Amino acid sequence: AFDRAAALSSRAQCRLKLKNFEGAREDAQAARALDPENPKAWYRLGVALSALGRLSEAQEALGEALQRRPEDADVQLALRAVLKRQSEGSEGRYDWLQVYQKYFETGPLAVAKSKGKVKEKSRCESECEVMAEDRLIATLDVEPYVGPVRVGYSPERGRGLFVTEDVAKGRLLLCARALVTGLNEDLPSQLVAAAETSAHLMEAVRSLSRGHPESEQKMPALSMAQLAKPEDLIDGDEPLDQLPLEEARNILYHNQFSLPLVNPNAAPLEVGNDTERSGLWLLPVFVNHSCLPNVQRIIVLDCLFLRAGRDLKEGEELFDGYVETLQPLWHRRESLEAYG
Repeated sequence: AFDRAAALSSRAQCRLKLKNFEGAREDAQAARALDPENPKAWYRLGVALSALGRLSEAQEALGEALQRRPEDADVQLALRAVLKRQSEGSEGRYDWLQVYQKYFETGPLAVAKSKGKVKEKSRCESECEVMAEDRLIATLDVEPYVGPVRVGYSPERGRGLFVTEDVAKGRLLLCARALVTGLNEDLPSQLVAAAETSAHLMEAVRSLSRGHPESEQKMPALSMAQLAKPEDLIDGDEPLDQLPLEEARNILYHNQFSLPLVNPNAAPLEVGNDTERSGLWLLPVFVNHSCLPNVQRIIVLDCLFLRAGRDLKEGEELFDGYVETLQPLWHRRESLEAYG
């Protein structure tokens, strides 16, 4: 039994390296059942659960590993990372220095990094696979957060996002991860592929606005947390039908956000919109727009953060700006001229 437990634990480690986290979880769990005192089995189970987003279970498994090997630096590090993510997801407590350091990379540097990774392994991949990897957008390693917000209905604007309590200016309202990000030309096919991985995702995508009142009537069936973290919706239940490419283009036209281009060397800081790259976020899309916004939005890699731009009263609707609010006043005025 102990030899089999060791073999299963070793295979779990291989699967972790291959990012087969569900397989790693199954192997580590089987190894732990055969040898409950095996610290490696507990550790690898915790790492796999963490990668799957099952943070409370990951904390428990890593705690068991730490009891059996209290001086193990890898176990300590993994447990601290899980506790950090739990704090992010439940309280919106982020390491803002690290987040904003990544914010300054949200322009060409993020793409350049992914290109560099591709070149290192391009010898053993086909040309089309390399091209696909070449267009990846980096992921921000944080846990999404949903604060005091809800999706509601406004007779004037249709669906919108509202605060559920009084909120002080500057407070973080949400951090949501994108369903897809990438070059505009690739985004429709990416959305089709993402929607077809899960019946829940297909329903969420098809419930988004199409730019007319009829598409604004139905409230989302998913929770705020599910909309903020769409990777958790991949449950293996395949949708009954497919998402046509033209329908995906229409959905993106009315719901996508341009990714930012940030020049940290300018004075003042220059923040613009990338005309070539965009993303789709399932929760922030419900925020309506106004010439008098009351929120501040920033996109850091594939995560969208939304803060209160002023004090808000319970039940007040959130409004984003039509233009990037971190741009200089003259630039915002010039951009708004196109809206009449």
